[in-house]
Amino acid sequence: MKRRLLKYFSVAVLVIAFTGYFAFSTFLFSPTEDDFESRISTLIPRDVDFYVAKPNLGQEFGEFPRLTAMDAFEATTAGATLFKSPEWQALRADLKLAEVSDEIQRSLEMLPIEISPLEILGGRDFAVAGYFVGTDLQSTEWAVYARGNWMSKLGLAGLQHPSLLDLESQGLSAVVDEDVVSLSGGQLPRTLHLKRHRDVIVATTNLKMLSDMDDLIARSGEDSFGGSARYFDFIEQRRKSGEEAELFVDYRALSEAQQFTGRWPDTNSEDWGPAFLGRLFQSGALKEMVGVLGFNKGVSFDFHGALSSELVNPFQKQVYRERGFDRDQLYSVAKLAPLDTGLFAYLHIPLGATLRQALLSSERALQDNLNDTVRDIWSYPDAQPLIEDLDKAFDDRAVFILRSNDYPEDVTGPPHDDTPVFAWALVLWVQDQSKVDSIRLNIKENQARLGIQGREPGATGMFTNEVKGGHLIHEYWSGFIPGTGHLASVTFENRFILSNSFQMLGQLVKTFYEGAPTYPRLADEPRFEALVGSSLGNANLAVWVRPESLASTLRAISRRTAEDEVVIDWSTMRGQIDRRVLRENFPDWDYDSLSAEQESQLELLAEGERDKYERELRSAQVPALQAKYERQITYFKSISGLLVEVGLDPKNFELSGRMLVPLEE
Repeated sequence: MKRRLLKYFSVAVLVIAFTGYFAFSTFLFSPTEDDFESRISTLIPRDVDFYVAKPNLGQEFGEFPRLTAMDAFEATTAGATLFKSPEWQALRADLKLAEVSDEIQRSLEMLPIEISPLEILGGRDFAVAGYFVGTDLQSTEWAVYARGNWMSKLGLAGLQHPSLLDLESQGLSAVVDEDVVSLSGGQLPRTLHLKRHRDVIVATTNLKMLSDMDDLIARSGEDSFGGSARYFDFIEQRRKSGEEAELFVDYRALSEAQQFTGRWPDTNSEDWGPAFLGRLFQSGALKEMVGVLGFNKGVSFDFHGALSSELVNPFQKQVYRERGFDRDQLYSVAKLAPLDTGLFAYLHIPLGATLRQALLSSERALQDNLNDTVRDIWSYPDAQPLIEDLDKAFDDRAVFILRSNDYPEDVTGPPHDDTPVFAWALVLWVQDQSKVDSIRLNIKENQARLGIQGREPGATGMFTNEVKGGHLIHEYWSGFIPGTGHLASVTFENRFILSNSFQMLGQLVKTFYEGAPTYPRLADEPRFEALVGSSLGNANLAVWVRPESLASTLRAISRRTAEDEVVIDWSTMRGQIDRRVLRENFPDWDYDSLSAEQESQLELLAEGERDKYERELRSAQVPALQAKYERQITYFKSISGLLVEVGLDPKNFELSGRMLVPLEE
């Protein structure tokens, strides 16, 4: 009897289990179905205007929505400074970060079980793609693709039976069409279409993107974004850890939708920087950008940009066609720079054409003054023949080196003002030494006209010093040179170096010839070597920044800047102070009808009050401004090394960056 009951019970359990499994699979989803094996990018149409994806997104978060890196960063000096700063508090208030975080937390606490959204949806692969539509970005058609777990599958299956979820009480309406659920109403600004393929949940504003996904699945990803040469060459081939974010934007589609003019930077800007950059590059020539962005021990990025060659002007084509340099050449050039260099830039660029465009970018008054000077000294009609001489004198490559100006004061050196400045050096390669000698001779014969003079009026302002190897440093003293009062140049090993510090020139020469241990080189800096080795194999521009080496001079500059930012409107304050002094000391006098003697007496008393007012205002405002700049320097110093490289071609460009941000101190 017991055996018979056990048999019946076993059969009943099997029938219930089978029926339950069949019902669950029929009405919800199959518990045993496999995950989607290919990349999410193979579900996305190839012609999308933008694409952003991040594998293993859940690893970037601790307790949602706090990023895991936040704890480590907050433990650093820079992080602690940032999160306590007035700027951060103002940003939190403007973006309502605290309110958003609290609202998310309250919503999670209202759920019947403890869950993290990223565990349900997006904790693994996550992507957003779509099309730019109209001038309002809110009109953009988009789709979100995310790998979910059984809870997300169950939730979507439940939406296919809206009456069970009582969506109407929430103001929502659900329309089910086969395996697509369309939600509208409530707080949704637009209808949202949802669909699932295996473990991939898709939510989109564009119903066609779901049918496109079905078509791509049927054709095993053929003609998908993930199956394109663009994806393979510039995303898949450039991933190193496999955790990098993937990005693509069709800039032409974006600019057409947003009705951008394409004339940026503005070549007609009154500021030299934008005007010159606008001659080097115009956003209207950009077609698209694609690449990867990583966050392992800092930030790294590798982007490829495609250009419309018909929109690249002749000067830009000349620049973009310039032959670049490889890693070995970059290491070789870096042997000239000291180990503690704060900024090192090496570029290949057509010198003459670039100087012409740089001159055209400057103010008309500066152009006229330069042309007048050239006519007086070189007897040329304008500056163009001088630019041609420079183009013949030097090769089409240059190095710029910047470091803190911590050299000892030379009491026998040139007189100078107390403006805090960096020590800098410009390195050019000589093609025609006779042209260099001719330019130097003209400067020597016309030094007074160029503002070059010694300590005494009429005394020569040109001197020579000998450094290692018998090389002569030529000094040019001038009160017009801020901070150091002079320029200096030296020629050796076919290199011409111009600097605002003769001591820096001596250091560069010794660094080149001797190296470590006395004069260590940037080329031997492990961080520099590592970042160059992982960046572009060939580039036209490389920029290395070591913030720690610039901090001392930055602090001096920030103090001066803080003092200069305190601006007093004396046209208003002078009258207010004078009237107050008059009331306190000469109440019977009429301010608007003072005699000359009365004005003189008032001036004696008021001058001291005006000075007092200025001192008090500066003592109140300067420390706060200095503190703000000190915080910025602290953030800057949190970067232990930064390398950016650019490779150019008339049809495309490569942009690579490596930034080291240690999160342990």
